[in-house]
Formats: sequence, C-alpha cells, structure tokens
Amino acid sequence: MKKSKYHDSVRALWLWHTNQTPYFDSTVRWDAKGFSVYNYMYIPRDFGDPEQNFWNLVNDAILCDVAVDWLVEITGSDADKFTSP
Repeated sequence: MKKSKYHDSVRALWLWHTNQTPYFDSTVRWDAKGFSVYNYMYIPRDFGDPEQNFWNLVNDAILCDVAVDWLVEITGSDADKFTSP
C-alpha cells in the first residue's frame, strides 16, 4: 500500500489490501478527518462539521473524491448502440 505522508493525522483503519485514490493526499490537505472503504479504496467520509459541509455544497463548492468508482471501457462494433439509451 502506498503510504501517505499524512496517514498519521487521519482516523482510518489501514488495511494491507486497501488502496488510496490518486486524490487521497488532496482530501487530507482539505481536512478529511475519516475514511470508509469502498471498492477496496479509501473514500473520505468526514470533513468536519456536517452543517458547514452542507452550506459549502449549497453556496460554494465541495471536494468529492470519486476515484473509487471503477472505469469501464465499452468497445466493439456495437458499443455505441449498447451504451445509448
């Protein structure tokens, strides 16, 4: 597992088979306090005061680490038809 230089400053259960997303260090720099595990990756779940987070979402901006979602490539002659509604 890639160790973050911030890993001692956050509350998380560090598991050997769990990875950090490419944005992990940024989420910690922006004050992530706790993480959950999703798709074998740490996803930030706690940025402090929930009410302040809500108003940041409504009035400003928030940081969402969505790198835990796996990317899929659809190829082939019928890929466009398959992915179109």
